[in-house]
Amino acid sequence: MFDVFSQFVWLPDSCWVMKKELMWIPFFGWYAQKTQMIIVDREGGSAALKRMVKDALVRFADNRQLVIFPEGHRGEPGVAGDYKPGVAALYRELNVPCVPVATNSGVHWPAHGFLRKPGTIVFEFLEPIPPGLKRATFMDTLKTRIETASDGLLAEGL
Repeated sequence: MFDVFSQFVWLPDSCWVMKKELMWIPFFGWYAQKTQMIIVDREGGSAALKRMVKDALVRFADNRQLVIFPEGHRGEPGVAGDYKPGVAALYRELNVPCVPVATNSGVHWPAHGFLRKPGTIVFEFLEPIPPGLKRATFMDTLKTRIETASDGLLAEGL
């Protein structure tokens, strides 16, 4: 969860794309509702994707920074994720640059369990991907940039 909470410091008006199950977490879910995060029903198919894009257009018009985990969740460090179509739909419909972010936070603050490991958590904001690329090119570029930079951060921390 460090990945989520720390971004409120760097992105003062961020809007997260998040799965609806997180809305059941006391206080966090209430905060997400109050601040108009984009809630996605992963079982909702194309209707959920359309709703996510519609909500993103509204939030983006309010000059909010849109944040999405392209894999749909926090992955394990060093394991390339399965990048979901939602990030490509947002990229296409918003028609703005996409700024990928690499991190090593999963090494120190794992996605599962309570153990925390000492070390410095790094977030590296990568070169923006310009709008207008074809879907396959965008997805390949996004995955390559994130995975390459994340692997580099992991190698530095070992």
